[in-house]
Order: sequence, then structure tokens, then C-alpha cells
Amino acid sequence: MSEVAKNAPRILILTSSTGGGHDSRAYSLAQWLEAAGACVRVEHLLENSSWLPRFGVWVYNTIQRTAPTLHNVYWFIAEGFARMQGERLSFGRSYFVRLLRDFRPDLVVSMHDCLNRGYFQCARETLGTSVRTATYCGEWSGGFGFSRNWVEKSADLFVARTSDAWEFALLCGMPAERAETFCNLLPPRAFEKPLTADERRVFRQSLGLDPERFTVLLAAGAAGANNHVRLLDQLAGIPGTQAVAFCGKSAAAARKIAKWKAAHPEYPLFVEGYSQRVQTLLQASDCVAARGGANTTAEALYNGVPILFNLLGGVMPQERLTLRYFTGHGAALEFTSAAEFGEIVRGLIENPERVSRLKSALAALKRNDRPEDFAKRLIALARGAVPEKVEA
Repeated sequence: MSEVAKNAPRILILTSSTGGGHDSRAYSLAQWLEAAGACVRVEHLLENSSWLPRFGVWVYNTIQRTAPTLHNVYWFIAEGFARMQGERLSFGRSYFVRLLRDFRPDLVVSMHDCLNRGYFQCARETLGTSVRTATYCGEWSGGFGFSRNWVEKSADLFVARTSDAWEFALLCGMPAERAETFCNLLPPRAFEKPLTADERRVFRQSLGLDPERFTVLLAAGAAGANNHVRLLDQLAGIPGTQAVAFCGKSAAAARKIAKWKAAHPEYPLFVEGYSQRVQTLLQASDCVAARGGANTTAEALYNGVPILFNLLGGVMPQERLTLRYFTGHGAALEFTSAAEFGEIVRGLIENPERVSRLKSALAALKRNDRPEDFAKRLIALARGAVPEKVEA
């Protein structure tokens, strides 16, 4: 082992696959940290530590796929469970202690609201007070839907995605001197050179699409939750449109979309599974229809792609935070029915200035902060330093 590897700070990232956003941010952060010289481990602690948290994750994802509105009840149950854990961790403590003793991190970073309170205390009890702790909160705003469990006052650092979320975290008790903001926690490929107009046309053609048609990206979470067939029925009746459809990791969703495509061979449609090229597909689209997932929205913001929020089936409390931020700034539209979705798309095609207004609003919200700077910030924290805050 090289001297650099021996001296590399050890950083443990805690996440959970409730939806896809926590994992996406966790693995993006891991890539940037590793590129900066850290030794990193990503751990799905809720799933791996105990049967009850694992069952809770399953319930969460099942509700998200089938009846999102039920999350307005389940959210309170999850909130209560996280508080019930307490500082001694009622569930999964022995697993976490073994993990800490095996990996011996210098820094524990939580990417999930249920992996802060109690976990940071356990880390210090197991490894001593030299271990540092940090939370990255990916929510867009505060209010109902913002878990109070995001805020663990003993953390060495709390990082919010936006100033709106930062302000709410302070209202929840996080000391201002240990709280800051950082927005663009995206994977390295997101920062590659954007497509030129000619490259955009060529890329569309490579997907079997028309280079000039109005292109709608139908997004889906990692679990494949979507209403794509209902939305495609609308798009098929709108001349001059075409679509790109994600189906996540769901084989059932892929089969449904494939069946629709076979029944509508004349309609230009490209189907993608769990995509590793979201940034490119976003750049090739004129708008994206998506649930209020924090990460899909972050990618759309960074690429300046107008967002149409899909509210079919109800709105989860966490999604309200995203909707509140973007619609409140005039940077997104929303629809509650497939017919309303069709009306919005027609309106965007017939009134290009509406698209321009959405893009201008997105541009006003875009931040220029860089993940490599954030990675250096965390590495300095892991080494016990008190570095200056990252400036956007």
C-alpha cells in the first residue's frame, strides 16, 4: 500500500434506497471523494442493519410505486420511527458498531434523514470524539415534508442544498455556524461539455428520433414508478411530438412501455432502462415530465430543461418541498391529470416564449458550485481541520 493510500482519510457514507435520490447523491459524492484521494465506503444502513428498518424501506418504495398519496400518512410513521430510535439506536446498533470498528472512518456522512440522530452519537461512543460527522440534506425547501430528523445538532457540519432548506434547518435548531449550502451534488459526467445544437440533432437521430420534433422526456425513479402509458396516450395525439421514456429498474414497467410502443409503431419513442446517461438525454429533450424527486430535478436544473411535475396519484410530503421551490420561483409547471399534461405540452409547442420563460427562471436558480470543492471540504473535515466554507 502506498503512503498516499495509508494516509488517505476514511469516509463512511450512510444512505438508503428509499426512492433513488439518496443513493444517487451518495454515489456521486463517493466518486468525487475518491477522485480527491479519500478512502470511501457507501453503506445502506437501514436495509442492512435490522429487519424493521429494512421492512420500512420496502413499504416506502411500494407506496411510491402504487399510491404516492399514502405517503402523507406513512411520512408521520417514518418520522416517529426515526425519533423512536433515540441516541442509543433501538434497531441496528450492533451492526453499525461492527461496521464502525471494521472500517474505522475519520468522517461519517449521512445522506438520509433517518441516519443522523443516534448514529452520530454511536460513532463517537465507538470510535472516540475525534471522529467527525456531517449531513448532506438534498431537500429543496422547508415546511411540511422536511423531516426534523435531518437536523442533528451535534453534527460537525450540516449542508443544505438551498438557502431555503438551510433557513428551515436553522429553525429546527441547527447552529448557523455549522450549517452551509451546496447545490450541485451530481456525478462527474454531469459536468462534461454540453451538447452543441448540431450534436443534439445527431444524438436524437442515434436514438431513432426526429432531430427537429418537440421531445418530451418521461422520467422515472430507480424503482420504475411511472404513469408513462397514460402520458404517451396524450402525446400520440399531439402532432410534432416524440418521447424518451425511462423505466428504471422495473421489468414490469419496461414491458408495459414496450407493449405500448408495439401498438403505436408510427410514434417516435425511445425507451431506456435504468439510465447512466441522464444528462445527455435531458440535453436532447425540450422538457421533462417527472415526479418531484430531488435528484431528477437537480439534473434538469443544471441542464436548463423545463420541468413538468407529475402529480398523478397524489403528492408525497417530500415531493412538496421540490414543487414548492420550483413552482414558487416560476421555474416549473405541474399537472394532476393526463389530459392536463397534454394541454401543457400543446401550450409549450404553440407558445415558445413560455418555454423561454421557464428556462430563464431555471437559469436564475442555477448555482455554479463544484463538487470537487465540496469533496475537499469534507476531506479537510475528516482530517480534523476547520476549513473555510465552500463558495459558489
